[in-house]
Amino acid sequence: MQKNQVKNILMISCLTVIMGFLLLKSAEYMWHYYSSPMYSIDCYVKALNEQAYEKIYHLLDPNSIKDMNDKTVVTQYYNRFYAKENKLIHVSKVGWLNGKYILAYEFADGVKKEALTLNKNRDGWKICFPFDFSEVQIIAPNGSQVSLGGVKLDYKMGIGYKKEKLLPGKYMLKVELPHEADKDYYQMIQIPQTTKVVLPYALGQVQIICAPHLEVHLDQLSEASNQGIIQLPDILVGNYQLELVHPEGYLNPVKIPIRVTEGNNMIDIQEYSLSKAGSAKWQQFLNDFYQNYEEAITKHTSEGIGPYFLETQKEKQLNLFNAWYIAEKNIVGTDVVYKPEAVTIDQEGRLHSSITETVELTNQEYDDLEQKEVKRVYKVIIKWQTIVDISTNEWKIVNRSIKESVIAVKDLEGKWIQY
Repeated sequence: MQKNQVKNILMISCLTVIMGFLLLKSAEYMWHYYSSPMYSIDCYVKALNEQAYEKIYHLLDPNSIKDMNDKTVVTQYYNRFYAKENKLIHVSKVGWLNGKYILAYEFADGVKKEALTLNKNRDGWKICFPFDFSEVQIIAPNGSQVSLGGVKLDYKMGIGYKKEKLLPGKYMLKVELPHEADKDYYQMIQIPQTTKVVLPYALGQVQIICAPHLEVHLDQLSEASNQGIIQLPDILVGNYQLELVHPEGYLNPVKIPIRVTEGNNMIDIQEYSLSKAGSAKWQQFLNDFYQNYEEAITKHTSEGIGPYFLETQKEKQLNLFNAWYIAEKNIVGTDVVYKPEAVTIDQEGRLHSSITETVELTNQEYDDLEQKEVKRVYKVIIKWQTIVDISTNEWKIVNRSIKESVIAVKDLEGKWIQY
């Protein structure tokens, strides 16, 4: 009886050891499996076959989806690409090849084999997002409203409309042409197979030469003429309304109907006129300038008129003012009257006007004949050719040159004697 008990104990002990060994090996196997790339691959394949695309996001390497690092976006893309566009039927494992794992995708139109790349990080083995980003260029008329897959695209000079970081799939291209009479253009494109789409429309290039700092409108297109030349490429052939507008409203708008043809179209705008607002601004500018001008003569300083000149002209103009009214003079009384002539606007959008300036001044000076200090009255008449930059709200005198000048002195009888 004791022998049987011993025998049973030995058998139980052996079985216990064997079971422990098997459990240890099983645990070791499970640990190796769950920490191996195969576990990630199996979970990925299972999620695809069950269309449980929401489970895929956490299986992917975060670095591979940093441009779309959003679970909803990733889930929607997998559903769109596999379930809707390509009708995935089944995914099966093939095996390792050159460090990558091959999967066989069965679609309605056949079987395709694709490779998966895996990276290991602190969370285990992660699958690199298996889709490459692409880009597409769309040559459409400038000014069109272009959208791809519902995303609006902006026009870029020399490029047209371009969309980068596109994932493989089908995208609806919609182009709303700049002329309301033209029908919208639609085309379904396949990415990455399609890299460039050229719409079947005749296009022309428009060059507009005009005054700087104007707002230029060609129907819905708008550009600023900062340098006085505007290039508008890829313009749909047809009739347009060209309009040039001063940003502050100091010039009358220029409106011209034009016809854009294929090839190069050059438009040179040379005639401009001062608007009602511009005329009021011009009168205010002159009033302010000559008020400070008279005060500068009285106070024997040119500081008050400095801000009215363009910086590059300031030193020259102040030196001229000093020579006329400050240097070697002791003016104790002054009266300034000005009279502007008609205004013209040049091709640069600058204001031109001849201004007759009459300054009657009393100068305290020493009379050699009378051997004493006297107050002598002079009249200075200068006709200035004046050019003013009116491109902004802060007008500046660009140049001021003398066309004519007369100096007279009042004698003891009150008569003016010209020098």
